[in-house]
Parts: sequence; structure tokens; C-alpha cells
Amino acid sequence: VMELVTALESNSTLKSLNLHQTTMTVPTMRQLAQLLRCKMNLSVLNLKETKLSEAAIKQLAAGLADNRGLRELDLSCNWSKGT
Repeated sequence: VMELVTALESNSTLKSLNLHQTTMTVPTMRQLAQLLRCKMNLSVLNLKETKLSEAAIKQLAAGLADNRGLRELDLSCNWSKGT
């Protein structure tokens, strides 16, 4: 997943990203959060069933704080598995 996020940093046309059932580690979420800070063209992000830890959720929130382009975020079927 980290390789995908790295590749997306140079992509300016992506509108939707589906990471359904992908285990999101804290380092991966940190990188995704950085992407969210600068990619205002991404409008849909699916993180359904990604087993987000509390620390990963904090990284996501930090990335979303500066993002004004995201219109749809799916966090359904997640549970915090601690830090």
C-alpha cells in the first residue's frame, strides 16, 4: 500500500481511491494523510474494513484537517484495535 500511496503523490487526475479491506498501518496512514493534505482533487476515499488503529485514525484526522476536496469518506465496519 505504501508503494501505491507514493505513486499517487505525482498523480493529478485520481478522483476516487478504494482501499476497502486493506490493513492500514500507522506509517501507511501517515503517508496517506500527507497525500490528503496536498491532493485536493481526490473526492472519494473508501477505508471500509481497514482495521484502523487509534494511532492510524489520528493520522487520518490530521490529513483531513487541511483537505477541502474530499466529499465522501467511508469508514464503515472499522473498529479501533488500539495503538
